[in-house]
Amino acid sequence: MLSIQNLTDQSSFIFEGTLYQFGASTCTTFAATSETAIVQVTRILKGAPVLAGIAGGKVTLRLQLPTDLKVGQAVVIFTNGLWYGDGIVLAEVGHLIGDTQTIERQINMATEAYVRRAVEQRIASAVMVVSGIVAATKPFRYEGPISFHDPDWWECIVSHNVVLMGSISKSTVSFLFANSKDIMWRSAPKFTVGQRGVWMPHENRQFTWPSTEPVVVNPLDFQPAEQLSTLQNLIQAAS
Repeated sequence: MLSIQNLTDQSSFIFEGTLYQFGASTCTTFAATSETAIVQVTRILKGAPVLAGIAGGKVTLRLQLPTDLKVGQAVVIFTNGLWYGDGIVLAEVGHLIGDTQTIERQINMATEAYVRRAVEQRIASAVMVVSGIVAATKPFRYEGPISFHDPDWWECIVSHNVVLMGSISKSTVSFLFANSKDIMWRSAPKFTVGQRGVWMPHENRQFTWPSTEPVVVNPLDFQPAEQLSTLQNLIQAAS
C-alpha cells in the first residue's frame, strides 16, 4: 500500500466523495465496465482550479481492482485525469477510508513537502535567483517561424534588491516569459510593471529559437515576495 506522501505525489486530483454506483459511467463516450464506478464528489482536497466546478457533481472513476469500496461509502480518493468529454473520468491511484479531517491534514503536509522538494530542484537548476520589482515588460521581437502554440515571448526587466543566487553586476536583470494565453502556456507566469516577487530564470533548453535569454515558464520559477525568507533558507541549507 502506498504511503499518503506517495499517494499525494502521484495524484493531480484528490477529493472526498461517496461511491454511488458500480459498473456505470457518466460519459456516453466512455463505456461502463466492471472497472468503472460513479462517485459523488463532496469536496475537493487537491486539484486545478479549472476542476472546482465538479464539487457536488458526479464523476466516473476507473477503479484499481480488486477494491474494498462499497456503495454509499464516504472515502478520500486519489486520482489523475483520464478522459474529458461529456463527463469527467478519473483514474484511481488509491483511496483512504477514515477521519477525513485527519486525512486532509496529512494531504496538506504531503503537498507542502512535495512543493518544497520541487522548488529546491528549480533553485538548483536556475541561472540566478533574485527578488525585486518588475521595472518594464515589452514584446520580444525575433525572426523565425510562428508555431500554432506560439508562446508570444515578452521580455521582463526586474530591478532587483536581493540576489539570492548568482553573480550579477547590473542593477537589473532580464528574462523572457510566455505572454500567450494559449492552453499550452496557460500555467506559465505572466508579469506586469510594479509586480514584486522572487524569480528563478532558467537556461532555454526546451525551445528552439534564436536567443540566449533565460526564460521563466515553469510556475515554480516565480514566487511571491512573502516567500523570500523561505527561499533564502532553502538556498542556505543547500550550500
